[in-house]
Amino acid sequence: MSIKNKKILFSLFSLIVIILINYFSGNEPVEAPVLTQEMVSSSASIMTTSTTTVAGDKVIGLDQIENESNESEDSDLFMVTKVVDGDTIEVNLNGKLEKLRLIGVDTPETVDPRKQVQCYGREASDFTKATLLGRPVRLELDQSQDERDKYGRLLVYVWLGEELFNQKLIAEGYAHEYTYKLPYYYQAEFKQAQVQARERALGLWSAETCGGVTF
Repeated sequence: MSIKNKKILFSLFSLIVIILINYFSGNEPVEAPVLTQEMVSSSASIMTTSTTTVAGDKVIGLDQIENESNESEDSDLFMVTKVVDGDTIEVNLNGKLEKLRLIGVDTPETVDPRKQVQCYGREASDFTKATLLGRPVRLELDQSQDERDKYGRLLVYVWLGEELFNQKLIAEGYAHEYTYKLPYYYQAEFKQAQVQARERALGLWSAETCGGVTF
């Protein structure tokens, strides 16, 4: 083996060691992968294919599909076909309606049969409908969270253009910040958005609506 090749191999080995050390020491959060058309399976369980390890991060490798309902030329976009409530939507993945639960937010309930419609729930649901229904969105996964919740909903961040809709719900007073078990990637930003919404008495934080108490 030539000296040049040995230097290249040594450099690659050193880089891998540094990446692994940074990953296991927890110095930096790991960027959540963006869900693209190439990462979505047409099967009933879309999170079942093999994975690839890149710099210590688990990247989901899913079969390529064609989303017939998405007329956008951008293959990373998925059409919102239904809004269930403020923090739950449906998108069309290869002709299959997939229910999505937004990570890090909790809007007041409107459709839970065990509960009455909660304060500011209809406003939150109407806001999500007006903002997302019939529009193409980009989906982002978070490897710090489960792939699905106990109801089988895929857990995601929803991007509308360059705007993170999960955060927008909190920032405009339509939702509380919500952490389930483990911290999530955008937790600090969401918590700060809630502080600002509360200070400005926006939406559900207003004394004229719920005063921050929605249950």
